[in-house]
Amino acid sequence: MKSELRSGWTLVVMMACPLLLAACEGKSPVTAPSSLGLACGDVQPVVSGEVDVSDTPPECGQGAVCLRGDDVAAGASTSPGMCTCRCDGPDNTGPFCACSDGFACREEVHDLGVRDDLAGSYCVPAG
Repeated sequence: MKSELRSGWTLVVMMACPLLLAACEGKSPVTAPSSLGLACGDVQPVVSGEVDVSDTPPECGQGAVCLRGDDVAAGASTSPGMCTCRCDGPDNTGPFCACSDGFACREEVHDLGVRDDLAGSYCVPAG
């Protein structure tokens, strides 16, 4: 009976891990903030290849950041930032969020060893 139960749990874990990859890798995803996708900060010029992250935006609320960059500007030469959350990053630097529908988890801030709490991937508009 124990081997059948163990076998059953293995099957459940094998089926769930692809769906909950972050949790299976020891990362506990949190819900994306309700401000996800809202504009934040002032409109500023967009410099191709550059990313700016403000970790204290009043418009975005707790657990969110204001991200500026190519994926947020969608080809525009100027753009406000966008409220978002970090969905992946270096090990043991969470929490990480699960992106809502219409958003994709993309690496935006490369890990340069300066601020591990900001390095990683963020929820940005899909497409």
